[in-house]
Amino acid sequence: KNASGCKEISCAPSMKNAAASEKHKEVVLIDVRNTFEHSIGHFLHPTRSDTITSENAAEKNDNAGQNSTMGDNSNPQPEKSAPTPALNPNTVTFSHFDSTFCSQNSDSLKNKKVLMYCTGGIRCVKASAMLKQRGVEDVSHLSGGIHRYVEKYGSSGFYKGKVFVFDQRVALDPDSMADNNDGKKEVYHASKREENNAVDDNVVGKCIECHEPHDEISGANLCTVCRDLVLMCPTCRNSRNEYYCERHHLWKSIYYTFLERFTVDELRSQCEELQKLHDTTYVPVKEHKNVRRTLRKQIDKVLARIKGLEEGTALVEKNAKRRCRTCFESEEVCDGLCWGFWRSLQSPHQMKNDDGELEPILAVKVGDRVMPGPNWNTLHHGSRCYSEPESSRKKLR
Repeated sequence: KNASGCKEISCAPSMKNAAASEKHKEVVLIDVRNTFEHSIGHFLHPTRSDTITSENAAEKNDNAGQNSTMGDNSNPQPEKSAPTPALNPNTVTFSHFDSTFCSQNSDSLKNKKVLMYCTGGIRCVKASAMLKQRGVEDVSHLSGGIHRYVEKYGSSGFYKGKVFVFDQRVALDPDSMADNNDGKKEVYHASKREENNAVDDNVVGKCIECHEPHDEISGANLCTVCRDLVLMCPTCRNSRNEYYCERHHLWKSIYYTFLERFTVDELRSQCEELQKLHDTTYVPVKEHKNVRRTLRKQIDKVLARIKGLEEGTALVEKNAKRRCRTCFESEEVCDGLCWGFWRSLQSPHQMKNDDGELEPILAVKVGDRVMPGPNWNTLHHGSRCYSEPESSRKKLR
């Protein structure tokens, strides 16, 4: 046990043994990480699997001919066993874990054995303490987290998919993090599978739109409502102007950050649907206070846009360029990778001199006195300091 009194599991065989040895309690495996981390890689339950029988497989098959070949078999046999992934708490940030997941699920977990894991083992310690404070006594977590586990087992263990890391590498294949027999990191190349004519079965992520296998996380793919990272393949991304996470997927026809493409009638339709969500779906008020506030702000924003169009102070731009959800610049200026560890060394807002060349970024040391220049707001915020895109501002001058 650690200082908080929670049990630590040192390695995956121990995790499997801990689950298999429990005869009287249901074992629950919880991924403490955020949704976008879970979506590209997670542990599979050590003992549980969803068994597919020949009977239910036939029920899912639309081909009547295949269904008839099964005959009158009254005792269907298991054909395939699909491992069950760890439970995803569906959190955007870890700060929501206690207020959302623990508050809603602690009572149902009190008589179960809970196994938890995270990236490096830190969030597990905190999450275990949160559950114990709510009366869940039998809680264990993986010591050292996913990192220590894949260093030993690579992709041959229970962890499947990629590991999200909080730096410019973004996500790593477990085999690239594994130690070889000499105690050194084994550099993994995807060509190894190609040479063996093997299929890459380690992709567990799926595009949120077309559901095709995809596990490339990009800072350019953000939910337009909450700015959570979204898994989206290039084909689906290029066919859409704004993107939506799973929590806000039902909002994608009525909630838009950029309204310059819509007419008055379209905006009024959006406003009506937003009002319905506010008044009927997200009730009672106390349980959905933040969501209702978001909807109210969007309704006010749409109404203000309608007023601007009716008064002639705003214009409709049907062919408006897709814009970055972070800096609000068009895709011609910013590729969406302008924040966090995706940020490039060359800022898209860097000012140009008279010759059209980007001015060099001056080195600044801690303690230097820096005076903001006349264009500081534009450099720092981009188009966010304006209510209208640049093209509209030019037309209205």
